[in-house]
Amino acid sequence: MMRKPDGSYCLVEIKTTSPFNKAAWENGNIPIPYIYQVRTYMAILGVWECVVVCMFDRDTLIANTIKRDLDEEMRIIQGCEDFWMGNVLPHFPPVPLGEPEAALDTIHKYAGDADKNAPSKVLDKSFADICSKYSKVRAERDAARTTFEALDKQCKDMVVPIAAAMGTSILAETTGLDGTRWLLKYAPRMSRAGVDMKKLEALYPKAYNDCFIPQKESSRIFTLKAANK
Repeated sequence: MMRKPDGSYCLVEIKTTSPFNKAAWENGNIPIPYIYQVRTYMAILGVWECVVVCMFDRDTLIANTIKRDLDEEMRIIQGCEDFWMGNVLPHFPPVPLGEPEAALDTIHKYAGDADKNAPSKVLDKSFADICSKYSKVRAERDAARTTFEALDKQCKDMVVPIAAAMGTSILAETTGLDGTRWLLKYAPRMSRAGVDMKKLEALYPKAYNDCFIPQKESSRIFTLKAANK
């Protein structure tokens, strides 16, 4: 809480992040999760303003101000109440929302790793309709992928003589019979820096053991097939 020169009070919320995330904070923007957070603070404390400060390094920070919005506040509070009464108290998992990857990550986070000894589940018939639709969409996706791969190979085949003619040069140009001037760029793409893990383990076993992260479940692969009726 901060007292302003006019005697009123406002909240001050301080965040830290990498300089790579600076764009998310520029031009008065505040990432959505933090907006929900500070709006909830303002609702509880009855404060009408919050200054959200984000530090990117020792010398760089951005301060953005968010004003209280009673309509948005009511929507958030109603959502919290619905979640508490409809999901938390009755122990009923909420319907996953948002982008599929984020929803699957959330399911994995709260459900835990797969249990290879768990019995097979029999799902409601409504899931059979989803499986049927999935099978059709997957076939369309695979057909589009086949077309893409064929066109991609054609593009790569046409790059081969151009790359051979350019040699070590990054830039080139050519002019067609119709007068069209083409500017070419064959830019280098660097591989990721790596670590020789076997060498590290052999020469510095303690450092290897201190830094070694064992394999763990990061995601799961979904497949389906139609069984005989």
